[in-house]
Amino acid sequence: MAQLKNPHVKQLYPDIHGKRYETPLWFDENGTPRYMRFHPSLVPNPYQLVVFLATVICSKCNAKFTVQSGDNYNHDNIIPYGTPPAHKCPGDYKNCIPQGQPEVWIWKDSQWIQVTKEMVA
Repeated sequence: MAQLKNPHVKQLYPDIHGKRYETPLWFDENGTPRYMRFHPSLVPNPYQLVVFLATVICSKCNAKFTVQSGDNYNHDNIIPYGTPPAHKCPGDYKNCIPQGQPEVWIWKDSQWIQVTKEMVA
């Protein structure tokens, strides 16, 4: 009998991890490991107009991950990423903890622009 999967937990992607020996540089919003340097054009949803790159910490083992999110950014500087990328830890089933300021990118004038502090001020 097939084991039911929790839709809120990211997948392990053993087919991708098994072919690579280096650590992923970042994970997309689905928890997919990514090995190319981050650029918003690489996100899985081509219709996103705002993209965030943030650091999150597993609430159980304190492992750090760089993750991409396209969800709404709130005024408390929190990216709602949900569970961390799967890493065979009990923390896979708990929401992760955001850390630091996220990198923010917007689609404007047919190109991706990284938002800087000067642009916000």
